[in-house]
Amino acid sequence: MVTPATKTKRAVIDKKVKYELKFELSDTEIVKYACRSAKLTKELAELDKTFKEKKKEHDGKIAEREAEMAQLMAAIGKGEEVRLVDCTEQKDFNKETVTYIFEGKKMLERDMADHEKQMEMALDKHHAGAKAALTPPKTPTERQKQIAEVIKEEKSKNKRDHTAGPSL
Repeated sequence: MVTPATKTKRAVIDKKVKYELKFELSDTEIVKYACRSAKLTKELAELDKTFKEKKKEHDGKIAEREAEMAQLMAAIGKGEEVRLVDCTEQKDFNKETVTYIFEGKKMLERDMADHEKQMEMALDKHHAGAKAALTPPKTPTERQKQIAEVIKEEKSKNKRDHTAGPSL
């Protein structure tokens, strides 16, 4: 809509636009905004907590991957790695050495530590006599029979002593 200007002969144009203007807040608006602000503060605290938990979780995953990568790179660089495996430990008390054998291959030989130098007792088929001497006999000896008889007599006396009424 065009309207003529009164004194200057300029034209005035009115049109609908969006423009930021300042407004003074009413008491109702202030209360409404304060409530919304409190709610947002609580939501921000929860989001921050969740973010920190997720960040910690992801940092742990990243650290695991970095550690694994470091192990792989070290193994590649050295061309070898240490593995925990089931193997045979062979002690030679004459040479005072310990040898580790894996799948028939000698993997490591080292000197015995002082605490390893005491021979281990092995009771195998060559030591059957020693093993038999250590095994207790299966039938009771005469002395064991006498002890068992005394124990049996004592138990029977105790049973009679605990009966009610006068003993005759």
